[in-house]
Amino acid sequence: MVHDWLRRRTQRRDDVQTELSPRESKVLQLTAEGKTVKEIARHLHVSIKTAHANRRKLMDKLGVSSVAELTKYAISQGVTSVEF
Repeated sequence: MVHDWLRRRTQRRDDVQTELSPRESKVLQLTAEGKTVKEIARHLHVSIKTAHANRRKLMDKLGVSSVAELTKYAISQGVTSVEF
């Protein structure tokens, strides 16, 4: 039962990866690189509130609840690496 749930969740994430907008992909990349919401906002030329909303929407879409999970997802999808 748990195995099926994990498989469905993984499949959902794989399906979502192809559905990410360019903005969501950039927010994912910047977050995984360790950028703060303030830095993401500056990079995207948007307000901090907008950058935070973009990241929250992305996290909801991917079904993750923390920046650590978002980073782990980005690494698993090859969006970024663990190298410094």
